[in-house]
Amino acid sequence: MRPTFFPVPDSAIGHIVLLELIRLSRMDSNGFHYIDMDCKVSCETSVGEERKAGNGLPVSIQCVLADARAGTLIDALVASGALRVLVDLDVLQRRCELIARQWHDERLLHAFVRAQASAPMIRRFFRTATRSSISRLRQAMNVPAPAKPRMPAARETDTLLSRWHSLRDIADVRERYLALHRECDGAWSLASLFAALDSAANPDAASSVRARPSPNSRESHHVRHAPRPEGQPVAGQKLG
Repeated sequence: MRPTFFPVPDSAIGHIVLLELIRLSRMDSNGFHYIDMDCKVSCETSVGEERKAGNGLPVSIQCVLADARAGTLIDALVASGALRVLVDLDVLQRRCELIARQWHDERLLHAFVRAQASAPMIRRFFRTATRSSISRLRQAMNVPAPAKPRMPAARETDTLLSRWHSLRDIADVRERYLALHRECDGAWSLASLFAALDSAANPDAASSVRARPSPNSRESHHVRHAPRPEGQPVAGQKLG
């Protein structure tokens, strides 16, 4: 597929390009500028490959542009059509699309931090985010880290699930979470919404987490290891 080139019609750009070529023509290998006051140009047309100067310009071009009289030739050289600026639209479009996506992600990330999203939630939806970068962003935005998510009651969870379902036309899940947060008028942080919806989507995992005994439990040893009702053995105890 051939690249799409877009011609830039403004002659001012041609003037700028020509001035840059003049500057390069007057620069020697050591980076010093000089002006050729007595340039001799052959009237013969070059045949085959013409020798090029160290800067990549053909010698005939450098000889004329390095001359002190080159400034008076700018308008004529631009009018000749030799200086045509072409923009590769395919490359420029891909780069601009990438930049636009980065700007979009940055806007959403700031919105997540502002709406009190937890670090696990941010890291799930923003792959390049780290705990340290999230902490720095919170400090820059003067937003404190969210406390432990406040879980809604069963009836409130049903209402949230209904609202979440009504927003199913929003393709970007991050935008969908922000829309749900706006509908709740800030009653719930993003951390709470994420925890509630995640628990509703994975009830078995949530119940197992709630049922799992805490290793730091302060429950006394004799209570945790007391015999079970109706003769059920404790862990590790064999039936007689």
